[in-house]
Amino acid sequence: MDQSLYRKLSPWTKHGYGIGTVGDTLAYSWTSCFLIFFLTDFAGLNPAFAGFIIMLSVIWDGVTDPVIGSLSDKCKSKYGRRRPFIIGAAGPLALALVLMFTVVPFKGMAANIYYLMVTIIFWTAYTTFNIPYYSLGVSLSYDEAERTSIRAYSTAYSYAGGIGATFLPTMLIGVFKSYGYKPGTSWTITAAVLAIATFLLLFITWRSTRGKEIMIDAAQEDHFNFKELLLALKPRSTRIIFVISFLFYMFYTISSSSTMYFAAANLRVEESQASYIYLTNSLVGIAVVIALSKLSLKFDKKYLFLGCAIFGALAQIAAKLIGVNSLTDACVLEVFRTVGNGSFWLFTFAFIYDATEVEEFRSGKRREGVLVAYQSFIMKLGAAAGVLIVGMMLKYSGYVGRLYDEPPNVGTLDPVDISREMTHVQGAKALDTIESLFTVYPGVIILISAVFIWLLPLTKKKYALLVKNLELKRAGKPCETEGFEDLF
Repeated sequence: MDQSLYRKLSPWTKHGYGIGTVGDTLAYSWTSCFLIFFLTDFAGLNPAFAGFIIMLSVIWDGVTDPVIGSLSDKCKSKYGRRRPFIIGAAGPLALALVLMFTVVPFKGMAANIYYLMVTIIFWTAYTTFNIPYYSLGVSLSYDEAERTSIRAYSTAYSYAGGIGATFLPTMLIGVFKSYGYKPGTSWTITAAVLAIATFLLLFITWRSTRGKEIMIDAAQEDHFNFKELLLALKPRSTRIIFVISFLFYMFYTISSSSTMYFAAANLRVEESQASYIYLTNSLVGIAVVIALSKLSLKFDKKYLFLGCAIFGALAQIAAKLIGVNSLTDACVLEVFRTVGNGSFWLFTFAFIYDATEVEEFRSGKRREGVLVAYQSFIMKLGAAAGVLIVGMMLKYSGYVGRLYDEPPNVGTLDPVDISREMTHVQGAKALDTIESLFTVYPGVIILISAVFIWLLPLTKKKYALLVKNLELKRAGKPCETEGFEDLF
């Protein structure tokens, strides 16, 4: 076995790579959790159209994923295949992040076109960074344990980034409002703070991973080949991973997008109070990832993943039956469902890393970029479906978005109750729909995904057999597929 490929990595290298996930999470989670809320309640967009804008831009992002993945696979820069994309996307990503959370001085179709364009720019820049970044994680080591360890570092940083993308911003918004800034302006300033932090964090990852990427001389074509993209879908194990990713991202998007609506409309709390729900998610997530990364050294990660998914799903379904009536109840629910989504962030990327070896054994080619791009594309389709569901259900439940920067329009309501305008305006159907989006609907989706986790053939034992025979194949020696045929 070539030890240079299956090398152990220093903690510094893992930290240097993992910190890029903080920048990723700042951009992604802030946008996923709050953009639709900002568009409906600050920019004044129709909920269904706001969902459509986000869905369309995310689908565009997903369509570009395989292209960026393939281009990064074929990149021959002396600075690495992936790193030039990471630094090149950092500036446009930060700029677009601010523009999305800016209340523009025009309304109607002009505003709709503006937010559509800036979200497309954001997601294009995000793809240009994100796909090469996660592909770089495959190329730091080919050792399964090290890859799971890399994912543990990255996932722990992801939850730390979650604090920076959800808890701290909602606190900052409250601080800026207390200094006399308009609510919408407070959101824009907060977005600018996150944008600067995102750029600096991606720069740190770009700098700290210099010279660390394994540049294996695998057969690659120099030009973009659509047929190559289709062939990467052939293994059954890879396709199942993609189905799991689609369902989990639909679950994550529905639950995260509905959180602020639930806090504001159902629990009657401000952004600063809602931040404790997000803080709970991040702190519990870090603990879950640490525990699961250690358990995965002893137990098969497939079955750990399955158990966590079922646990999180049942907790969310039960929450709808029991009721979530206070901020404390919401935080308790967040503890349980974080067990489920924490396992996803850790294990699905580890599985797609393993699928790289499946693809090399099958075709003789390393397609890290293409596989990561496909997974990203599928996940974004799930996210697009999720945000469209949220927007459409809000629209048809009778939800009324509040324009926080404009004089309230409460009809015959007592102006004294303006601070509770959201609760007064929303009818019983809208409140029940928001609660279901926060609890039972994501729970059902994650329970369905558990079925596909059970069907996934990629186990620890089969992966070990695969790697053993892959080494023989690389050396030009006879190899076989006995014991792991169903991976293909």
